[in-house]
Order: sequence, then structure tokens, then C-alpha cells
Amino acid sequence: MKFRRIGIAVSAATLLFTGSALAATSAHATVPVDINLNGVPTDIGPLGCGIPGDVVITGNGHEHFYDNGHATGTVTGSAVNFAPGDPQDGLWVGSGTAWFGVSPGGKIFNDIAEVSLTNVVTGQTVKINATDSKEVCH
Repeated sequence: MKFRRIGIAVSAATLLFTGSALAATSAHATVPVDINLNGVPTDIGPLGCGIPGDVVITGNGHEHFYDNGHATGTVTGSAVNFAPGDPQDGLWVGSGTAWFGVSPGGKIFNDIAEVSLTNVVTGQTVKINATDSKEVCH
């Protein structure tokens, strides 16, 4: 699972601008750049557990970028799947939270998500705990 932010260009442009400004003003301190997200959809990708397509969380979030190359973020809000498959699969809706962290140069990248979804056709409910390497379905 790797988060695919919809609208990441805004964050990337902000990071480049503020990162170069911070580097010029901070020789030895670690200086954060904080970005508040409100209503920005975050595509957290396919989660498995019988949920077709990608899951997207839209809500409130916060991202931290540091001049030493570290970054962290979280988003909490409503969740929905975007399934390109059979309409019989139904639409899954619910809520979720996703976290990410990355080290300088992208050497370590961690994604964690916790999502609860209900199929609007069948009423089936599933809770998914997902990390980079596995999904656990409840």
C-alpha cells in the first residue's frame, strides 16, 4: 500500500518552496513546515479484504515536512471505494484514518490505515487494518 495523494502537486510545490527557504535560514535546527488539509482526498490504494478498487479518505489532515528530509502525515474522515469492477459488488462507504512517514531520500516509507466500510447493497461491514506489508480483515 502506498498512498497516492490526489492533488499532491500542491504539497510538493509547497515543500520545495518552503524547504529551500528553511535551508537558507536553518543551519543546525530542524524546522517543520506544517500543512493543514481540509477536504483533500487521499487515495490509499487497494486494501484487499474483498473491497474492490482503491479506497479514498476525504476529511481533515495534517502534514509535517522537515528541512532534514523527514515527513509525516495523517488524514481522518469519510472513506469510499472507487471500484472499476462489477456494479453488483456495490459501493463501500464508511470512515477511516491513514498515517504515513518517510525518511530522508525515501529510504524508509511507512503507511498505516484503519478503515471501517459497509457495503450499501448487501449491508456487509468490514474493518481493515493495513500496513505496507499486510491487511488484516475483521
